[in-house]
Amino acid sequence: MGENLFANYEQDFKDVYANIESRIRSVPSLSSDAKLAETKKANDDIRDAEDILQSMNLNARNVPGPQGQRLQGKIREYEAMISQAKKDLRRAETTINARVDRESLLGAAVLNGGVDLAVSMDQRERLLTGTERINKTNAQLAAARRQAEETVELGQGIITNLHTQRETMTRGIDKLSGVKVQIGKSSRLLQAMARRVATNKLIMAVIILVLIGAIILIVWLRWFYKKDETTTTTSSDESFISSTSTSTTTSGDSAGTTGGFSSTG
Repeated sequence: MGENLFANYEQDFKDVYANIESRIRSVPSLSSDAKLAETKKANDDIRDAEDILQSMNLNARNVPGPQGQRLQGKIREYEAMISQAKKDLRRAETTINARVDRESLLGAAVLNGGVDLAVSMDQRERLLTGTERINKTNAQLAAARRQAEETVELGQGIITNLHTQRETMTRGIDKLSGVKVQIGKSSRLLQAMARRVATNKLIMAVIILVLIGAIILIVWLRWFYKKDETTTTTSSDESFISSTSTSTTTSGDSAGTTGGFSSTG
């Protein structure tokens, strides 16, 4: 879309520039009044061409990448063409003013008759030379004024670019500030998570120590009660054996006594 609009502007510029060249070529062959009128029209066409170039420049800025750079190169070429056309037209204007002054002086000399005939050719040449110098000075002043205007336009363009860059840098600083805030929040969140992890580790260590202590206590208690039961069982066995031995001895003694009584009888 942007390239099609640029192509339309480009065609309009070429048409206007063709008119400018045609007018500049026709200026030398016209009469004084016609030359002045044609020069004015050429200046109007130059202003129209500059307006078209401004529109082309705005359109080219919206085209990204290498294509936009190529369009900017075309615009610079067209601006150089307009600058050359202005120079050609200024030369034509200088020629026109000198000829008009020369014709006015010569016409006045013819009308005044004998008075003008008394003026020497040397004085006429001096007057014409002074007029031409004045015209050249005016042309130089006009060129200097146009150059100053171009310098002002260039300065304004630089100021605009600097303002755009400043806005870009400001937006970048704002983004960096936002990123810094986010980084601070993330850092605080990571610190809180680290504290939680450390707390969880400490709790787990305490739980493990408690479990290990409980296991050791349970093992010790089981071992203690098993030893106690073993001691009790051994004591019971020893008591039983003692009782059995006593009973056997008593029985033996009773039997011996009975046998003695029998023998005596």
